[in-house]
Amino acid sequence: LFDNNDDEIFAQQKQSDAYCDLSQIKNQSVLQKALLKTKKSEEHVQVPLEKALEIAKQLQLYLSESTNEDAYYIMSRLVKAEQCSSRSSSIHVLQMEIRKTNCEWRDVRDWGSDTACKGLDKEESYTCIWTGEVDGRRVTKQYGVMCDEYSSNLFGTTDYLCDRLKYSTTDMRRVMLATVKADKASLKIYNPPEFSATISEFGTHFDDFIPSEKTVKAYFNDKDGTIDRRTMAFKQYELKDGRPVNPAGFTGIQGRGLFPRWGPNIFCVFLVTRGTGDDLEVLTVASDGNSLELPKMYVDNQEASTLRMKLLEEMYNSRAQDNITREDLMGIVKKAMKKSLMVKLGFTPDALNTDNAWMETLMVQIKDKKKKHIGKVDLKSSTSKGMEWKKIDNETKQSLISTLKSIVGDENLNETSLKIKDSKKDLKTLLKAIKYGSYYGTAISGLVLVGAWITVACTGAVVPVAAALMVFLSFAALALYMLLHS
Repeated sequence: LFDNNDDEIFAQQKQSDAYCDLSQIKNQSVLQKALLKTKKSEEHVQVPLEKALEIAKQLQLYLSESTNEDAYYIMSRLVKAEQCSSRSSSIHVLQMEIRKTNCEWRDVRDWGSDTACKGLDKEESYTCIWTGEVDGRRVTKQYGVMCDEYSSNLFGTTDYLCDRLKYSTTDMRRVMLATVKADKASLKIYNPPEFSATISEFGTHFDDFIPSEKTVKAYFNDKDGTIDRRTMAFKQYELKDGRPVNPAGFTGIQGRGLFPRWGPNIFCVFLVTRGTGDDLEVLTVASDGNSLELPKMYVDNQEASTLRMKLLEEMYNSRAQDNITREDLMGIVKKAMKKSLMVKLGFTPDALNTDNAWMETLMVQIKDKKKKHIGKVDLKSSTSKGMEWKKIDNETKQSLISTLKSIVGDENLNETSLKIKDSKKDLKTLLKAIKYGSYYGTAISGLVLVGAWITVACTGAVVPVAAALMVFLSFAALALYMLLHS
């Protein structure tokens, strides 16, 4: 970054300076471009050791009560303590190790002190991630905690807990990494934070209720009016305390999250192409660069009419020709959808997933090689989230492959491709066997037919020749069909 800058200027900067004076740098453009391209991280504050220890001690009774045991646990090591977002924020994240003592937590609660408790060295220690609010040095709100045997291996020494545990665009923090599948046997404590958005980010109404066993406001594992609450896996998901349970396991946060629905949330990805060869174009979300993002939309169900209306709305808002009416475009989209291929991908690992709500994806592929239907509609987006046609060159091709891998999953993409290849191979083998079998069958049945005629001439019995004739004609017809359709 600083190869073209004046080293003498930086040598003159005092260590107490909180900024670099850009006016003194000869090559400002190098630095300014780098600053613009650098992804800015949120501001995090490392909590001073004395304050962090005081906060951690307040958590010991809470952690002990959460274990569902009688034993009292104390902090044996403080790993990290951070204040998230900014100095004005009260959200804190702590990582620490706890160990069982010779006391019971009920006694400590009654005594008001744990000075008489001693840690048991022979007992196994557990690493905990805690998140909550702190006012000064006093814990005011417990969001959640997770303790297990292995979480200390999930974070490097330079990782910011606030960054790694952040739930999408919210201020909420998970108590475990979303990419890690937790082993129930290793968990000592699991009380994740609760979060359900009060507004929808997907332009649709949302489940404005908290499901429970006492109040049934949704038909889970079934069609609920226009909302399909069934999973694509053709099996029912578990309900616990009236709430759907994520089939993939724990995520470190519970509730509906940012999704509009409890349980499965269906997202449709449209893979639409027009033209062929060097003129091949793909329908994408509008962007200035070479990055490629396929249109992806939330839908209430998997019905063709619903998917058709979603695609219609997006294309109508992005159309380049004002003379195309909504009715005309509806006819074009309807024709295109009849020639489409729908692939149900099912459960999708996603950063928005929670313990009670998750993403399921289906993909609709439409090809219009000769631009006879959807390909003849030119698009010109007026917004950053509109739709446009993007030509496929070497760079965008790699971006498209990466996009498909992120949607389908690299392993699943390869597995699907392998299954298709294997199916084609099996089909070719079967057809080859039928083809040659029909030829041999015709020849052999022909010989049998000749023998049957000789029998008729000698004995006068007609039944054998009739049976032989039927077999011969069947094999002959099959052989002729295979020959014409080889």
